[in-house]
Amino acid sequence: MDSLLPDYGIDFSNSNQVVLQKENFLTAQEHAEKFIRFQIKDPNYKHQLSCAQLWAINKDHTYILLNAHPDVYELLSEELYDFSQYAGILIHTSGWAAPLDESGNPGDTPPSQHHFRRRVALASCVTPDSAGSALSFSDEPNDVVLDPGSATGSLAEALVSFWQKNTIPF
Repeated sequence: MDSLLPDYGIDFSNSNQVVLQKENFLTAQEHAEKFIRFQIKDPNYKHQLSCAQLWAINKDHTYILLNAHPDVYELLSEELYDFSQYAGILIHTSGWAAPLDESGNPGDTPPSQHHFRRRVALASCVTPDSAGSALSFSDEPNDVVLDPGSATGSLAEALVSFWQKNTIPF
């Protein structure tokens, strides 16, 4: 099966659908946690994606890859979708994280240049009722950090805005 997505180095083994355990209802945080835990079970998962991935969550809790792009913000601004048929959407990306300063701010040093940087993978999800995320550090992959919707910042705002823009009928 030929993919309609550009080749960014992702191998989907002739399938773009991942089926996780079916449940009646999951919050955005629960979707994000299940998704990231599913990814880190793979011994080849390296917390280093070649591009950000946009996944749709079907009402039966299957995850379908919709698109991928090297820049997560471009991915969230490229196309108009009709998300009204989905239970939510999820962004899967990776990058660098660094400790916050004493005031709880990121500081002036970019995470990729920080002396104490850590490689991180992030699943951030939005559903009609909630937003949440889960992240895993490459040096402690099973220690998943959860955010039940209190995330702030440009990526969280972009994801919520993208969801809202694409759930309004055309």
